[in-house]
Amino acid sequence: MGFAKQWDETTPKGTDYHSSVDDHIIDLKVAIRERANVQHHAYSDESGHSDVWEHKPGECTVLYVGNKADFPTPTASRDGCIAYATDEKIWYRYDVGTSSWVEVDITGMSGIVFTSGDQTIGGTKTFSSIPVLPGSDPSSDNHAVRKAYVDAQVDGIATYSSDVVSAPSAGKVPKLNAGGYIFPFLKIYDTGWFSVVKGNAYSYTHNLGTTKIIYYIYFSTSSDGSNAIGLSNLHCMANAEEKGMTVKVVGSNSVKLITGQDYCGYTIGDDGVITQQTSGYARLIILGLS
Repeated sequence: MGFAKQWDETTPKGTDYHSSVDDHIIDLKVAIRERANVQHHAYSDESGHSDVWEHKPGECTVLYVGNKADFPTPTASRDGCIAYATDEKIWYRYDVGTSSWVEVDITGMSGIVFTSGDQTIGGTKTFSSIPVLPGSDPSSDNHAVRKAYVDAQVDGIATYSSDVVSAPSAGKVPKLNAGGYIFPFLKIYDTGWFSVVKGNAYSYTHNLGTTKIIYYIYFSTSSDGSNAIGLSNLHCMANAEEKGMTVKVVGSNSVKLITGQDYCGYTIGDDGVITQQTSGYARLIILGLS
């Protein structure tokens, strides 16, 4: 950088006339001011100036802090002038090539979490307060959910919780029983397998407290029911023969199983041949309707 007054430390000489000393003093002042003015406010006439010898904002490594719109334009064309925009909370540097303030690129810096853009964050992060999520509902398996979203799902269930009952009630939903069945109000009675012969009657007390029942009869020639046939109220007359079994309701707590006079049941072979049986084992299952 050229200056009007060159820095000269060889003058004044001891042989100079004393009348030239004032000229040397003036030259010295000008030389100092020119050099100070590179990064400071230095004036030949300081009257009317309140920033005398203050650093020029944005010059070289001198930091300027203020609103982006108030950033100065450095008078010395040097890269490296730094400024911080308090209104944007962003760092800028002065770019000589474009003669403009450009945002400092910090994307390559590690350990910084940015307020925008995609990032992968590793490690355990502990929050001192509960993070606030966007107001949108999750749409992917890995999306975080908001309290309001969870509450809405629970409310949808809770709305019907008062309608789930353990005892029969019109317009209510029955609870599942321990076995997970949807029919806990269908009181069940099971006789288990017992031996039967034709032309007989077998009484059972079910204590279901109702005459509204649905029953199903199984017949088998094995005591464990391994080859069971469902008869389902089969008690018919064919060729003057009385076959099968039926159930007679006796009050609200008992029934009577009656076998046919000629056969009490039948079996079906793998070839589809039906064989009438005069004895065997029966199992009666009763569903009591409330």
